[in-house]
Amino acid sequence: MSSWRVRLIVVTAILLVVVWVTFVVRSASADTIYRMYDNGGDWRVERPDLPPLGAYRWAAWSDCEVAPGEYNWSYIQNILDEERGHLIYAPDGTLVAKPVHLMVVVSLSPGDSHGYMDMSPADLAPGHIVTAPHGEDAALPAYDSSVWVARFEAFIRALGAEFDGEVASVVIAPGLDGEATPIKYWRGVDWPTLMREQVPGLEYRFGQLVPRVIQWYREAFPTTPVYTNLAAGAGRCAWARDAIAADAGLKNAGLVPDLDAWWGVDDLHCGLVEPWMEWGKDVWFESKHGGGNDEFRLWSLYAGVHYGPDALSLHREWLAMPQANLWWAYRNLNQDRAWVVLRDSEYPKGSMYSGHRGPWGQRLTASGWDLRVRPNLPYGQDSVYARQSGWVAPSGRLVLDVADDMSLGASPEVRIVWLDRGGPLRVSWPGGGAEVPDTRAWTWDETVFRAPGLTAEGIADLAFEGELWAHRIEIAPDDGNLLTNPDFEGAFTERGAGEIKVAVGWEPFYQDGPGQPDGYNVRPEWKPYDMATFGPRQVRNGRFSQVWFSTYSTHTGGVYQQVDVTPGQMLLLTAWSRAWSSSQDDPDVSIGGAYHTSVGVDPTGGTDWHNTSVIWSDEIRYHDAWVRHVLRVQTQTGRVTVFLRGRAEWRVKHNDVSWDEVSLVDLGEEVPTATPTITVEPTRTSTPTPTTLDTGTPVPTATPTTGPTAAPTLTPGPWLPWDADCFVRVLVDGQLRFTCTGKLP
Repeated sequence: MSSWRVRLIVVTAILLVVVWVTFVVRSASADTIYRMYDNGGDWRVERPDLPPLGAYRWAAWSDCEVAPGEYNWSYIQNILDEERGHLIYAPDGTLVAKPVHLMVVVSLSPGDSHGYMDMSPADLAPGHIVTAPHGEDAALPAYDSSVWVARFEAFIRALGAEFDGEVASVVIAPGLDGEATPIKYWRGVDWPTLMREQVPGLEYRFGQLVPRVIQWYREAFPTTPVYTNLAAGAGRCAWARDAIAADAGLKNAGLVPDLDAWWGVDDLHCGLVEPWMEWGKDVWFESKHGGGNDEFRLWSLYAGVHYGPDALSLHREWLAMPQANLWWAYRNLNQDRAWVVLRDSEYPKGSMYSGHRGPWGQRLTASGWDLRVRPNLPYGQDSVYARQSGWVAPSGRLVLDVADDMSLGASPEVRIVWLDRGGPLRVSWPGGGAEVPDTRAWTWDETVFRAPGLTAEGIADLAFEGELWAHRIEIAPDDGNLLTNPDFEGAFTERGAGEIKVAVGWEPFYQDGPGQPDGYNVRPEWKPYDMATFGPRQVRNGRFSQVWFSTYSTHTGGVYQQVDVTPGQMLLLTAWSRAWSSSQDDPDVSIGGAYHTSVGVDPTGGTDWHNTSVIWSDEIRYHDAWVRHVLRVQTQTGRVTVFLRGRAEWRVKHNDVSWDEVSLVDLGEEVPTATPTITVEPTRTSTPTPTTLDTGTPVPTATPTTGPTAAPTLTPGPWLPWDADCFVRVLVDGQLRFTCTGKLP
């Protein structure tokens, strides 16, 4: 049977499982955060607390060219196979292939026990040996050899012929560690000077080679974004312009809080970002290895996102920073948002090499504030935000101006990180205003509120009144959230019992037995979590979150809300949850427990959460961190029902879950694609029957059962042929899995 007929059969079989919801699998763009030196991790499953992550993978020239002009691509293909089938969420909720950023190096920095390494093919390496006074050697490629240069060009063109269009982006990697430099200082050794003394002319030949390598990569990868990996050194200005002339992007490993040379104009400092932006070229930022503490990393993200890069690549240790900082970077990376961080240059002004002057930010300017640095803040208010912030006098106004071309919608969202001194925030805008209650006295807080009627017209769009220490302000367009009280900031009311306090607009549900005398399937308690009383741990934004919990028992339950919608539209539901399931009392650490969270939508508008018409997202089992749930559903009638569900698996002492920031957005009519699209339905989970609560809204009554209910057995689909080397199957959670080993597993 021909390959295209096999593929058509497979696509048809997969499409048959589509009923109400579609998770569209398509190629990913480069615009996201990439994990440096990834190892094939399925981070959407393994680390749901992190934003969507692409993979930054690398190989060596010597891994691929096994003999002159003879290439074995299995090393790179294995890298891509490791990532194949791993998916991430796009901003519109579709599942997209995990993007891969590929770099192939010719030279590597030393490890702990050896010097620089020549990664050319074996018959070309080492090109030159440079020896340090203490005896350590550095092996450098033969950049001055016409044979080496010809072989390298042929390799680049062969690499492009094999992988153009197969990866999200490619690094133009002419020298050491993929950068535009042949050698660096290392461990107190002046290797550049040693190279000039022992191999005269090599640096000059390398400089001649760089623009040619840029052109070769651009020609070899006509449909793939390519980025020139520039480093400080002679020729940098010229190479940046060569990249621009070749329609290549610029990549910089200078993601740091500020540089003393953003505005540098000589060869050594040229291209440390500011000139690049003036030239209007695509930019990619990479983090500093190690990168100091959480404060250093947050301020580095500010500097990077300020320039609107296509993407960020972060070393693995950077992903250990507070998740809120990573999500901040993700949501402001090439998004239609306005933000500003009130700061100024960290270096003396007036110097030719002074750092970037003024606030970090995009599409939002602020006036009426004075700079405050850590020593100027009230005693005891140290935090990552204290590095620099703005102060407004008691009689002053912090005035914000949004870029006039930005459309904010009916009720834009405003976020401010400020030093809460125990009083409310007073804010005004043309035609409106608000007094936002404080949360806790003398703490740095992030407050979120809506500003109905706020527009981007004029020069004074929004103002905070009175004395204020402010660090960061964001304004985002109204996303059209269809839910009532989605952030649980409204009132909480009792629903038939004192231990059932649910946010207005929401209704409770739960599984009532069996096994309650033994601690199974009990009714949980619903409570508001107040950050002003208990601290910020269980609140993602604002002051309140919705919590339900049980003690030494299991439960399945949650809250739901009915929403009027337009039939036939595609909806995107997102929600954040944080679970704590533990036999111990430390609220930051779960020990011995297992808690599962999910969101669901009934496109028919019913309130029976166990009905087969309810479409559920994948369950997430992850503790002690906020995780985001995503679900796309197409409406059928004029009403849908949104469910937030938690399931405690073990009878440990603490089984608690908090929910915050729930959003249901109408994406509009689903537009048919010109070519067939693989779509997969998430599992319709069979759940136990619910109980009735006297809340004023009828809930179907459960049918009595005896004994704990066994979970249904779900079986993945069979492995089916995809092409000559690959097979595909549909898993029970709707994901696709590929194997490309040439044979069935």
